[in-house]
Amino acid sequence: MNTDKPIHSIVATDINGVIGHGPKMPGWCVTDDYGLNFIPKTIGCPLIMGSITAESLGKPLKGRHCIVVTRSKEKAATFRAKGFITASSPWMAIMIAQKLSGEIIWNIGGGEMYRWFQQNVIVKEVHITTIQNSYKGDNEVLFYGIAHNEYQINLSRSISFKKRAPGTNGPKDRGNSDYAVVEVYVRD
Repeated sequence: MNTDKPIHSIVATDINGVIGHGPKMPGWCVTDDYGLNFIPKTIGCPLIMGSITAESLGKPLKGRHCIVVTRSKEKAATFRAKGFITASSPWMAIMIAQKLSGEIIWNIGGGEMYRWFQQNVIVKEVHITTIQNSYKGDNEVLFYGIAHNEYQINLSRSISFKKRAPGTNGPKDRGNSDYAVVEVYVRD
């Protein structure tokens, strides 16, 4: 499927590729990744996500069009009541996203959505934040990575965040529990 807007994926993992424990995020807290990486990249853009990711968010993210892929009519109704846009398939979500404002369509997960996008559409860029620690737990959800032979890392766009205590950048700052590195992979 050709799209007018490029499709990018953005993901945060631990060093073992863990992105979640069932419907819950791993225990890390890297405020800088969210505030200095995720927000500026995705603001004003359509975000496509699976239902577990949407459930973990609880509500749509401000300043973005949040599209949830679910086949369940009951879940779709619940998500719409919370302000999400719903689609019954990833293809439908992409078609909806094409019509919304924003220059990039972002896939924000979870595991099955990352895999589907890698297998079915041309993902132009993959932005991977690797938390430099291991977060083992029950019901691990993994990010299986990318086909490195199809992407080149853009080192000039890499970012690193240092471990730091909460409150160092203001009273609402939750700090960084671990070091983190953001790498941007661009498709050839």
